[in-house]
Parts: sequence; structure tokens; C-alpha cells
Amino acid sequence: MMKHLLLFTIILSSFSFSQTSTFSGHVENPFQDYVYLRYFKKEGRMWVPVILDSVKLDNGKFKIETELDSLSSLQFFDGNEQTQIYLDKGEDLNLTLNTLMFDESIHYTGSAAGRNNYMANLGLAEEIQFMGFDAETKDCAAADTADVFEFINEQMDRLTKYADQGLKTYPEIEFYLNDKKKYFEWMKGRYTMMVRSDIQFKLMEKELKGKPMDEIAGIDLKEKDNKLSAYYGKPIVVDFWATWCGPCKYEIPFLQKIEKEYEGKVEVVSVCIWDKKAQWLKGAPQYGFKNNIFLNKEQSAPLVEKYGIQGIPRYMLLDKEGKIVELMSERPSGGLRDQLDAILGEK
Repeated sequence: MMKHLLLFTIILSSFSFSQTSTFSGHVENPFQDYVYLRYFKKEGRMWVPVILDSVKLDNGKFKIETELDSLSSLQFFDGNEQTQIYLDKGEDLNLTLNTLMFDESIHYTGSAAGRNNYMANLGLAEEIQFMGFDAETKDCAAADTADVFEFINEQMDRLTKYADQGLKTYPEIEFYLNDKKKYFEWMKGRYTMMVRSDIQFKLMEKELKGKPMDEIAGIDLKEKDNKLSAYYGKPIVVDFWATWCGPCKYEIPFLQKIEKEYEGKVEVVSVCIWDKKAQWLKGAPQYGFKNNIFLNKEQSAPLVEKYGIQGIPRYMLLDKEGKIVELMSERPSGGLRDQLDAILGEK
């Protein structure tokens, strides 16, 4: 998908009269009966989609005519995925795509085809490069750091050079391409930081695996003292979360099922950090976890630093003696069951 696009309209002149522009196409394997042409306008800090026009597909074909007075950044949306188009007054643009391979199948013809085929290729190249980064940087070892950093720099430089070529051929979209170049530079730093963090975490994991976890001591939902060691005797899933955390709450139904499924074999301990006690006392009971601990800022800080808790939700697996089996386990919606079965000797 053509992600990470800054949605905007480029005004080429201070005064211009509108002309009819035509956007048509053919969609194979359509997701739904209707397709949309939309743009985004800023309301406060949010970009809000505005439907410019919609049309019902006729055997996969569509045609939209719209009045434009300048080169505009618009978005074609099929109800599932989207792609950006750049259409000027009086231009025509024809799109063909197959939703089974959305970005890979996009092709344009018509008077506005040049810049749009270029932008589609840039978006696809960006997606491919980012997938390559994810594969190259996954589980990288300290010995490979220099090679990984060189790979990141080389690939980002390739994207930047491709954007530079576009600037020469399509100067009318200079604003967008310059913004993309800034984004590529930012991503270079982001991936470099991710590699360094990954290496640091793996060194920490190697040092801490098999060692007893530090005590977690706070309060329960009755505001009485509670601590992690009270649950020793069975393997433990430690769930670090907060009431304001959307991804945490997404995982909760999955974790609830695991708690019920492994009842009597595994303890699930819900540990709230980075939250206000009043919010936790109000919000936590609705989830029904048996074992709850709330930590204030002072209580959580040493754990956060020692165990590299940079974000939540974060899950850790301990054996029945409280020793660390997984410093960062899989999520309940993912492979947590498999890890628990391995601890219990059931796989």
C-alpha cells in the first residue's frame, strides 16, 4: 500500500479558473461495488477525509469527472486500500489495477499518466525497501552491526536518488518529493536506532534469562499489599499494561481466554504501570483478571530500566520459581500459547 503519504493540494498559482478533469479506470476483483475519490483537509491536528465523488462500478469500470483549478493530491479508495493520484485541471487519468496485488498491479494511462506512474513506482519501491529493512534488521547480532547500518544507508540513499530524479522530470510535485526525502532521512535514523536497541535488548536478555525476576510489589484492587512472589509455584505470565493503552486493551480478550484455558496450570499477573491509581481502580475490575498489581512511578521505575520496558503491552514469562524464561514473550493474540505449552512440556 502507498503508506506514509502526506496528503495535500499544491496550489500552482494565486489565480486560476477551474476545468473538468476526468479520472476513470478498471478494477479487477473489486472489494465492493463503489469506489471513491477523496481528499483530506486539516481540522485542528487531524487530517479528515472528504469524499469528492463516488461511483458505482459497472463490470469493474468507473468514471469520475470533477472540477479542478490546480494540481491536486487526491486519493482513490476502493473501500479497503487506497492510492494517491496527482491530477491537474483539464487532465485525464485512467487507472487499471487488480485488488489481489493492489500496489503491484497499478498502471496509469492518459495525459496525467507520467507523474502518477512515477509516484506509484516510488511508493512500491518504498514498501519493498522497508520490508527488506525489517528482514535485514530482525535478530541482528552485534557482530553484524556495521553491515546492517551500511545496508540501511545504501537503501535509503537509493530512494532519495530516485526522488531526486523525479524532481527533474516532474517539478510540479516538488513539495511532495522534498517532503519524502526528509522522511527517508528520518527513517534512516529510526532503523539505526532500532538496530541499536535490538542489540542492547539481546545482550540484556542473554544476561537475565534464567535468573530470578526482581520482586514486583504494589497493591491489589482492594488497595492491599500484593507482590509477584505470592504467585510462585506455577509458571507466570506477567502482563505490563495501563488503562489508557489501546494495544493493551486489544490484547486483553486473548489474555482472558488464556487465563481461563490454563487455569490451575499457569498464573496470569496483570501489572499496571504508567497509570493513575484512580483510573486503574475504576478500569481494571471490568476485565476480571484474578491477579492484579498496581505500581506507582517510583515502584515501576527500577523494573522499567532493568528489563528494558520501552512500551506496553509487554509480556514476560517466568517459571514456577519466578526465574525468567522469556524476557519479552509473544503476545496473547500471537504465539503466547505455544510458549506456555513449551514451559509446561505439552509440546
